[in-house]
Amino acid sequence: FWKLTFLESRIQPLNIKLEKINYPVEHADFYKLHFDGFKKGRVCAWYVLPRNHSKNMPAILEFHGYNSRKGCLFNTLPWVLQGYAVLVMDIRGQLGESTDEMDYPLPNVPKANTWLLKGILDPFSYYYRYVYVDCVRALDFLLSRKEIDKKNIIVWGTSQGGGLAMALSGLCPDKIKTTIAHMPFLCDFQLGVKDSKEGVYQHIVNFLKAYPKCTKTVFNTLSYFDCLNFADKIKSRILVTVGMKDPICPPSSIFSAYKHIRGNKQLAVYNFLGHDFREFMADQTLFWVKNIPFESNRARLVYEYFGIKLKIDKKTLVFSQVG
Repeated sequence: FWKLTFLESRIQPLNIKLEKINYPVEHADFYKLHFDGFKKGRVCAWYVLPRNHSKNMPAILEFHGYNSRKGCLFNTLPWVLQGYAVLVMDIRGQLGESTDEMDYPLPNVPKANTWLLKGILDPFSYYYRYVYVDCVRALDFLLSRKEIDKKNIIVWGTSQGGGLAMALSGLCPDKIKTTIAHMPFLCDFQLGVKDSKEGVYQHIVNFLKAYPKCTKTVFNTLSYFDCLNFADKIKSRILVTVGMKDPICPPSSIFSAYKHIRGNKQLAVYNFLGHDFREFMADQTLFWVKNIPFESNRARLVYEYFGIKLKIDKKTLVFSQVG
């Protein structure tokens, strides 16, 4: 499935357009980037470089959460001022500037906030097939740039962005050095749908309430896009975070995907967090990128989750209790 998809993508040019932006920061150059997404989509992104940069810069590729957008240029500065190139892209059709002109087949759903259901009865027509390949094409853009160190690409995001970072690291395992997935969406859809209390997975719940005969078909489609099935292919160093009170991306779904990752991994579990990115997690992200240990003074190893033993290497699992 993915080999055929990538073959289709490779014959489609990126048609890159870079537009320089005036922004009142002296030590960086700011660009609005456009490139063709996978079939009938045009992706918009920020591309920001340290001024007077040298060749072989490390690069940060960031993805935003569901029903959101790439944010403002100011948010790129913590990375840029440390010497990183930064690419932050809008996901097609969501609240940013990336367009999506695909004509998705049934089920017919309202346009707003229901991307998870678009084309869900066939993996070849499913919305996230196009999103995932858009992410691969963003990576292709970075790898085509002479200023970028091809061996030092970092991908990260929160919620949907975390899931996309994990998926990209599984789809392109030899091209990603470091991955950070905060409270990732798109992990173990079966458990996500079963255990979530609110949020995006409820679109699937509501659809299957109306069309229960589609249950097998829906979960078959989702299996092609499940980070659970990409996890064992990830080769990069990877940090995954979990909020134990997360009603949107249930801990059970994240643990399920995480335990299949075979490489250098760490799991930070926060006892009292829901589905929210806190300021200390920005420090945690930086420390992981810099390969510096980050542990709170209350850190301890987790051996069980709700009475279920996790078969995870103790060296890769950290429990950080907040509050």
